[in-house]
Amino acid sequence: MEMLIRIAIALFSSPSLDDAEALHRFAPQYVSVDSARDHIWAARVSAAVYDVDADMVLAISYHESRFTDGVVAAEPGGRVSCGAMTPYPTKTCETKPLLAQYLDGARHWAVDWRRAGDIRSEREALLGYAGGYALVRRCRQGSVLRHKTHGDDLCATADVFNGLRARIVRERRQKLKTAS
Repeated sequence: MEMLIRIAIALFSSPSLDDAEALHRFAPQYVSVDSARDHIWAARVSAAVYDVDADMVLAISYHESRFTDGVVAAEPGGRVSCGAMTPYPTKTCETKPLLAQYLDGARHWAVDWRRAGDIRSEREALLGYAGGYALVRRCRQGSVLRHKTHGDDLCATADVFNGLRARIVRERRQKLKTAS
């Protein structure tokens, strides 16, 4: 019952102008105030459905697509990942509303990774979201450099997600302070 109430509230609550302006300030080159409202609403509904953090959902969306509705990202093996959160590789993409894209991504994180049998932590669930079991297993052994001998450490992806989440929250808090 509690989950149904959370979902109903999220579905029928429009994000505030302050929240939309804060997300726009976080990524002004990628999201307008109007589209920020749409992304926040979709993230909050998805978070309510799958009982995850809406700000982390937004952070993942920013990292994966820069808040691009309907993005198609190339993946190894001739596959693609689809939607604002690019959750999983597939053969082809189908056009979906923004909410469906966020629901796909939130479900992939909450169900496929947070509840996966051998995932040991939230950090590993985020690594799994970003790079699958191969990345999780390799990160258990140590650093994984993007270009084998140089580049950023892919095992820091969870830290990147958490950092983006913290920046999104900080922008919203800053907006609330200036609005008071």
